[in-house]
Amino acid sequence: MNCIFPGTQRARLPALAVLCGAVLFFASCSGAVEGVVGQDGSAEITLDIALGDQMAGRLRLLNRIIQGGVPDDQAPLLNGPAIALSMQGAPGISAVSLTNRGPAAVAGVISVSRIDAFLALPSSVGREPFIRYDPAGRLVIFLDRETSPQLLSLLSEDVRDYLSTLAAPATTGLPLTRAAYREILASLHGPQVAGEIAAAHIPITIEFPRPVREVRGGAAQGRRARFDLPLMDILVLEQPLIYEAAW
Repeated sequence: MNCIFPGTQRARLPALAVLCGAVLFFASCSGAVEGVVGQDGSAEITLDIALGDQMAGRLRLLNRIIQGGVPDDQAPLLNGPAIALSMQGAPGISAVSLTNRGPAAVAGVISVSRIDAFLALPSSVGREPFIRYDPAGRLVIFLDRETSPQLLSLLSEDVRDYLSTLAAPATTGLPLTRAAYREILASLHGPQVAGEIAAAHIPITIEFPRPVREVRGGAAQGRRARFDLPLMDILVLEQPLIYEAAW
């Protein structure tokens, strides 16, 4: 599979926060992200994303069945401009530009005006927020089965329909184990698609303004923190995902 999230030297990127949201938009991919956290709480992430070959083939087959004919194989499976349009009104996002570089590939830039406002949900007593950001030097990301469907409610219907096709607990909120979810994927889409998704990992490297003194869910070296996100963990959320860095 191919899903690349390249960073840029000029990016001001709370990469982990943006990526957790982005992965929910574009499931069935793997890749890498590199970013730089700025002092002012703004963010920018550059995306270059492609669906896995098995998942792309499965979606083409489903389209053929739904349309009752032979669809155009060059028609986009992911509609970059439509996804960008749906994201422009999401909390904390100042600008989005996504284009198709192929039928199953999207590239572009998401700019975030404030880290702590990115995909912010209404406050609820006793519920951990998706993002906690302290300008003094701490970023915490929390994602669970209660939070993820609410995050998806901020996105386009096309994105929600796509994840519903995968029957992901991140969408449904159903309490499934990784093993049980893989069996469901295999029954719905075949063992090759299930294996492709199960094998996907997303490595993330983030550079902070100062040396990282504490990290949770990853490892640190100097000003850089490194995380590895298994895609299945994000889709299933058998346990809440908690990632944290302090600098």
